[in-house]
Amino acid sequence: MELPPPNRTRSHAWLDRRSLALDQAIARKLRAQPKLLQCARTILRRWVRQRYPAVPAPRREWGEILNSWPLEKSWRFS
Repeated sequence: MELPPPNRTRSHAWLDRRSLALDQAIARKLRAQPKLLQCARTILRRWVRQRYPAVPAPRREWGEILNSWPLEKSWRFS
C-alpha cells in the first residue's frame, strides 16, 4: 500500500484500504498458524477489558470473528 505524503491528511478510502490490508494479513497468519487463534483471543479480551465500555468497533468485530465464526468464514478476508 502506498503511503500519502507526510504532510497530507489520509483519506477515508486510504484508511479503509489500510484496515482491509491489516485484516487480510491477520487472516493469512491465522490460516498458516491456527494455534495463534487462542493467543489472538486472549489479547483481544485484554484489549476489550482495557477499553470497556468504549470498545472500538473493529475490536468488537474481531471479537465476533474470533469467537463465533467458523475458521473458514474468518479466513475469507485473506
